Amino acid sequence: MALSFPVSPNVNQIYIDTTSGNVYQWNGTVWINFNTQDPKNIKELDNISGSFNGSNTTFALTSGSDPITPVSDTQVIISLGGVVQEAGTDYTTSGSNITFTTPPDAVLTFYGLVFGGKTDLSSVDDGSVHYYHLSSGGPVWDSSGNITISGIATIGTSSIVVNGATNRVAVGTASTIAFDSIVTTGIITAASFVGSGIGLTNLPVTGIGTTGSINTSGIITASSFYGDGSGLTNIGGLLEPLIYTPGIGATDIATSTGIVLTYQKPITSNVGIIHLRENAIDGTIVESFDITTVGSSSTISISNATLTITPDTTLGAGTTYFVEVPVNSVKDTLGTSDSVGISSYSFETKAFDGIGGTLFGWGRNTQGQLSLGDNSDRSSPHQITGTDWTMVSGGNGVTLFLNSSGQLWGTGANRYLGQNDIGNFEYSSPIQIPGNQWSDISSANYLSIAIKTDGSLWSWGYYNNYGQLGLGDVIAHSSPTQVEGTWGKASCTRNHVLATKTDGSLWSWGRNYGGALGQTDVVEYSSPRQIGLDTQWNDIFTGYHTSYGIKTDGSLWSWGYNPSGELGLGDVISYSSPVQLPGNQWNRVSNTWSDKATLATKTDGSLWAWGANGSGSMGQNDTVPRSSPVQIGLDETWSDPNSGYSIQVAVKTDGSLWSWGYNAYGEAGSNGDANYPVYGYRSSPVQIPGTQWHRNQIKGVFQSTFAFKTS
Repeated sequence: MALSFPVSPNVNQIYIDTTSGNVYQWNGTVWINFNTQDPKNIKELDNISGSFNGSNTTFALTSGSDPITPVSDTQVIISLGGVVQEAGTDYTTSGSNITFTTPPDAVLTFYGLVFGGKTDLSSVDDGSVHYYHLSSGGPVWDSSGNITISGIATIGTSSIVVNGATNRVAVGTASTIAFDSIVTTGIITAASFVGSGIGLTNLPVTGIGTTGSINTSGIITASSFYGDGSGLTNIGGLLEPLIYTPGIGATDIATSTGIVLTYQKPITSNVGIIHLRENAIDGTIVESFDITTVGSSSTISISNATLTITPDTTLGAGTTYFVEVPVNSVKDTLGTSDSVGISSYSFETKAFDGIGGTLFGWGRNTQGQLSLGDNSDRSSPHQITGTDWTMVSGGNGVTLFLNSSGQLWGTGANRYLGQNDIGNFEYSSPIQIPGNQWSDISSANYLSIAIKTDGSLWSWGYYNNYGQLGLGDVIAHSSPTQVEGTWGKASCTRNHVLATKTDGSLWSWGRNYGGALGQTDVVEYSSPRQIGLDTQWNDIFTGYHTSYGIKTDGSLWSWGYNPSGELGLGDVISYSSPVQLPGNQWNRVSNTWSDKATLATKTDGSLWAWGANGSGSMGQNDTVPRSSPVQIGLDETWSDPNSGYSIQVAVKTDGSLWSWGYNAYGEAGSNGDANYPVYGYRSSPVQIPGTQWHRNQIKGVFQSTFAFKTS
């Protein structure tokens, strides 16, 4: 019987005679009987019919579970349901997968053969040897052509040895390697490097040797280094302080503190200006120190590894200070290491430094409230007996004084002094109020609030008809009585009280005219009630039916009665809950009782005002009211504003003290000169005689003024 071979076959194409079952292959010239080949080169494919479902077309080809990767479609013979399929038409192969043109039904059977090439000692046919059958040990080729050496391979007779076990490449002693380039992210070690180094990158001078140079950010190892090292930098790393005094973020630091930075090795001065700033790294510069003046300056010095800064200025109480040190302001004594810059080092001084100071008072004294031993008014500062005072607060006819021992004293009308009686007489010299360990005080017309070091809050006074003593009643108390809770700060007027607890929450009680209590209503409360749920309140102040609070993020909030725009919100609408003012980085706020004008400072030292301005209390050289903040001056730097009945007082960062507003009893401290007479007003700041007034330690009270000096 004649065989009917395909016309124009491809090389290696397979033909099966279905009658005889013989298999033939076209070798490019003639058809040869494929059955005569080594049967080891013929493999039966694993049955894949279990995966047939009438949907899938692509299946994996395996034999004995090993992947089969045909070189061509004609290298495999496939039978479905007893019918041999035509290669390239009914199916195609790709890698170790076969793809049918028509998805095989689940009922079809499968049979397949794969034919490999003949095995020859000098050549191996494609597809007849698989990488996973290669011997382990020695070089291993994967399907991508990568070679892995687990043993040792020698290239050349004595040139390069590749040791896969140790991951090392060694060079024979008599050999030389010449490369166009070497790329490495690790470490190269050798007994020596030879050559000019031409072609190497990131070297400031070509060449590696006795006169060359190496610039590296990695690690260099050698048995020894030669030379004096005069051109090397940053040996041992950058210079930076190991010890900060005061510590980073330290609190309750004395206002007389010095600043000491101890580095990790001896230092010497280089160039740069060190700045001491208030409240922020870009805040007001309090003092500057030129590093080049080391050796001749009394404010900056270096000893061994220690840099010492001694400010000429006494620091303000309750203030955060930042120390700004430029990069490379110091070097090590050999001049080899640069120094880091410092921009995040800060510390906070005590709210009241515990060191007694000299206190001055002036203004109204009709009930002896100036503590000068008489009832005569003063129009210029007069020193109050003693040098141990740390805090002062007062209202109509009464003043409270705190000393460094935690003792509380008072002068003025007796019925408000907490002496457990209501006799109608006055004290013109300080008399002690029962108790000790007092730490914070606030006094207004007819009532006083004080906090002890244990966080307990106490109140007393004659005026409690709205429950402003916070004791749950509306009766007078002539001696200190404890208010429930643990407290941090307090501020009061004759009508209401604001106080923060130690967790930063804000509370209020007393009269609620205009919504001053921040409770979203106008109901009076005789016991503390929390304002909202926020615990980020940092500073507080009470005005005439108004309230102010500054949060730890520097935002300023106000609420209460607002007929003259004293809330600074751009309108004359009263608010019964806190509303934020524009801007940020506020740090102090104060409000006059009579003139209804508000002062506030920002951390950059700028001073702002808003409100009624009837007596020029806004410092704008006019009496025009404003309901939004306007700046007082442009180039001045202020530290602390404080308000009295209708007077404003503020100290600048240079220690000068200024006042403006109505001067009814000499509270302006101007000594009644022609430019600022008693019973007159000034609508712009006028300096009060004297210098070295203590920043953050002034107090305008009811028609009287008090201030501390630093010496």
